[in-house]
Amino acid sequence: MSNDCLPFKEKQICVGKLTDNKIEKDARRGTAWWMGLAQASRFICERARLEREHCAHGHYLGFCMWASVRSECVTCAVISEMKGKPLFLFVLYGLFPAVLIYSCNRVLDGAKATVGAVVSALGASASRRQLKLWNKYRISNIPSLIFLDATTGKVVCRNGLLVIRDDPEGLEFPWGPKPFREVIAGPLLRNNGQSLESSSLEGSHVGVYFSAHWCPPCRSLTRVLVESYRKIKEAGQKFEIIFVSADRSEDSFKQYFSEMPWLAVPYTDEARRSRLNRLYGIQGIPTLIVLDPQGEVITRQGRVEVLNDEDCREFPWHPKPVLELSDSNAVQLNEGPCLVLFVDSEDDGESEAAKQLIQPIAEKIIAKYKAKDEEAPLLFFVAGEDDMTDSLRDYTNLPEAAPLLTILDMSARAKYVMDVEEITPAIVEAFVNDFLAEKLKPEPI
Repeated sequence: MSNDCLPFKEKQICVGKLTDNKIEKDARRGTAWWMGLAQASRFICERARLEREHCAHGHYLGFCMWASVRSECVTCAVISEMKGKPLFLFVLYGLFPAVLIYSCNRVLDGAKATVGAVVSALGASASRRQLKLWNKYRISNIPSLIFLDATTGKVVCRNGLLVIRDDPEGLEFPWGPKPFREVIAGPLLRNNGQSLESSSLEGSHVGVYFSAHWCPPCRSLTRVLVESYRKIKEAGQKFEIIFVSADRSEDSFKQYFSEMPWLAVPYTDEARRSRLNRLYGIQGIPTLIVLDPQGEVITRQGRVEVLNDEDCREFPWHPKPVLELSDSNAVQLNEGPCLVLFVDSEDDGESEAAKQLIQPIAEKIIAKYKAKDEEAPLLFFVAGEDDMTDSLRDYTNLPEAAPLLTILDMSARAKYVMDVEEITPAIVEAFVNDFLAEKLKPEPI
């Protein structure tokens, strides 16, 4: 990679030596935290400003959401110049108003790799920009690494940490998504030891179930999912579930799988389990991804759908533009900004009228971003009067008024409130458009 390709000159940086590639895991709070493929020695970087033109056509960008209490000691990954396409890694520190830009060169002669880094001084707007990235890419935990094609802005890979772990030499670069049938190809197991080829899934809806025995919410969901699976099969639907284990041992996998009537990827096939995690950008468990017979994603919220539809009347659970807030789907409030219309009655008719009011606006926004192959920047909810709504009002310090039109951004700890006597489609659309144009002034939560 020549200096002409870099967003800074070689003399602007201090270069530190990297140790041999390795994965380090921290068992704090029972979670295996990916710590990197290489430990960088301490180094000091001169500050420089990153200009837009540095993201030249043909470059791949990696956005890494991170948190650290020691900015001078960085754990980083070896990201090299692969197949002639320079790759820059943007590391967003959750606790620091700065972005670290890494540009690493592959050393072909066997010598130790070197890394250069530069800190971009983004000024007072850094935190706001970081939060916009967190919301845009639906980051739910850290560290998280997402690769983009800088030419189009499209997501290439959502689970870059696994990519780097599985492909440290970059032989599969640029790590674009592969068809489900290609990733799942190979033998699948039943809990009686019977083996089936993945080709047996053809023509069926498929649920890809990421779960583990050590996870209490997973075990709870599995009990419900077993009944849902039975009901769907008894109704004559072509449906299969594939268990992708995150268990910590093969014995735990076998014990947990013995409770499941569906198929599983063999525990010993770690590579295929990892590729499935990469394909769907899994950030936490339990997660149930529901696919159509062509292998395209219908919904990533299979967990919510199963819990909300115990009779499986709405299978295969195509996403609804507007959701009614409940205990089971409230977790989605943490995924990014959400429009929530509070209504003043427990009457289903009132909630239904509210959904019909905002649905055209929701559909318009969803269609607009789907055309760009992007996720909508807002989720849409209607909230009635119940304990969940009361808790949400208390937590966000909202007035008791109803109807009450709000946009809640939990990650930014911000709210936008429109308290008017009557909510009309025009008011909702103007409120949404002003939010997307950043014309609204946030109030703290």
